[in-house]
Amino acid sequence: MMEYRWQIEERLPVDQEATPLRHLLQRQWLLPKRLVHYLRSRRQVLVNGSYRPVSKTVAAGDVITLNFSGDEFRTPDSSYLPDPGPLTVLYENRDLLVVDKPAGIKSHPNQAGEVGTLMNRVAAYLEGTNDAAYMVHRLDQETSGAMIVAKNPVVVPILDRLISTGEIHRDYLALVAGVPNPARGIWDLPLGQDPTDVRKRKVFGKNAQPARTHYRTLAVND
Repeated sequence: MMEYRWQIEERLPVDQEATPLRHLLQRQWLLPKRLVHYLRSRRQVLVNGSYRPVSKTVAAGDVITLNFSGDEFRTPDSSYLPDPGPLTVLYENRDLLVVDKPAGIKSHPNQAGEVGTLMNRVAAYLEGTNDAAYMVHRLDQETSGAMIVAKNPVVVPILDRLISTGEIHRDYLALVAGVPNPARGIWDLPLGQDPTDVRKRKVFGKNAQPARTHYRTLAVND
């Protein structure tokens, strides 16, 4: 029997409506079409232990098994060097961690072999398990807050999609100089690379991508 690097197994809940397997994978579980293609063409999606075409219906109580070899992913391997350090885990399940990033520590390395970042600490936390640390999003070095880290490459595109659609969203509390005018509004300005510093981002920078921030002023003082 072939050994797979990652195996995801889920029993469909009692309230699961009957649906084609393809719809379950793409619309409900949000797997990219590319991954569904590999699962189908390689017969690596099982229903109750046997391959079933993705056009067939699945329903409550069925056990769905997804097998992945690694070459299905653009970045199958985690390259963060384990570097133990203080780490507060706010939430953890089979597929992801939510960790508390302190201010003053970088989210991830900027060059090969770099240590001392939050992702290095997560890699050390997961060392000795079948899981590894995969980047989902980042926080600036001086920003503290909750950060999601995937434990396998299967869940990364799913979390990316949930962030892009706003189903996962982030709220920031900031202390700023001056008084915002108006007191609430939207900054709809594209963010790109700062041409003078590869570590930084800049409005209308290089390769800028759309970015929208909704803000509101909570309090002001002198």
